[in-house]
Amino acid sequence: MLATLAPSAVAEFRLVRRLCTHTVKESISGSPVYTNGHFCVEPCVTCFVPGYLIVTPQLPAASLSDLQRDALASLGPTLAAVTRAIEVVIRPERVYCALFAEETRSVHFHLFPRSAWLLSQYATANPADHEISGPRLLDWARRTFHHPLSQRLTNPAANRSSRHRCRNHVAYPTHLTHVLLRYNPHVKTSVTELPFNSFLGIQISTEPSQLLRLPSGEQYLNHLGTVHASAQLALAEASSGEFLLRHFGSTDGIVPVVRRLEAKFRKPANGAVTSIASATPESLAQLDAELASKGRSLIPITVELHDESGAHTLSATVEWFIQRRAPDEN
Repeated sequence: MLATLAPSAVAEFRLVRRLCTHTVKESISGSPVYTNGHFCVEPCVTCFVPGYLIVTPQLPAASLSDLQRDALASLGPTLAAVTRAIEVVIRPERVYCALFAEETRSVHFHLFPRSAWLLSQYATANPADHEISGPRLLDWARRTFHHPLSQRLTNPAANRSSRHRCRNHVAYPTHLTHVLLRYNPHVKTSVTELPFNSFLGIQISTEPSQLLRLPSGEQYLNHLGTVHASAQLALAEASSGEFLLRHFGSTDGIVPVVRRLEAKFRKPANGAVTSIASATPESLAQLDAELASKGRSLIPITVELHDESGAHTLSATVEWFIQRRAPDEN
């Protein structure tokens, strides 16, 4: 993946990715997510969509043509590095890149991750809109998500807020917690950080089309020399949890537990094994609605595993029971 980036962008990508995948404590303030010699990268402070970042020149400019030559040379690699970091951490289906500079009259770029979850939310709110329009979806998201997702679960009234105000992103730096939110201390930015998953060596896949990865190793093999069934089941369960974590953006305010796991082993697995996970837009919408109205819900997550040869080795459905925490438990 890094081979497709210009060499000058690789170091920036690694730094931004590292910063994106670590939670910043809410008590710390006053610094952006990342800066280089020409640009500052900050979360959007008026639209709380995980991974929505603003890239602003260090020297304000009213027009792209006003940027200095060295800043223009750095612009492409910087946007590429930040985009790749968003893709690795958030795993959206698209990353929109837009320059408006209307309400804020200085050049700044919006890097907006359009995830499957966000699209399902948009489709629920706009059932008559049958085509994906980036500008309409971005405008809807900026008018809708005024509060962190954790507040939207614990405070349904936040969903009805109509206040919207575009701030100057240079004057109001903020931390990534406003975008990636505050995580459970045992689940920071990925379920791979849980002690058991870390012990197994489960990793975040670096391929955008995949979710998690179980590396190749003799410790995962069975008596036939193929990947053990229990290792694949562990990867499937972790992948369903990773999918939900990215849906919510945080486990703050909720208690998720596995209720049932059904699996079918299709082919022997050899070498590294990777996963993809999914849920229907209808089940995700029902999950959000029931959490808001009842405080609890069930959702099935579908997981598919493939080995390094591309063989489809396992299909699983993991059913999760999710309950909203009482206010005094947060």
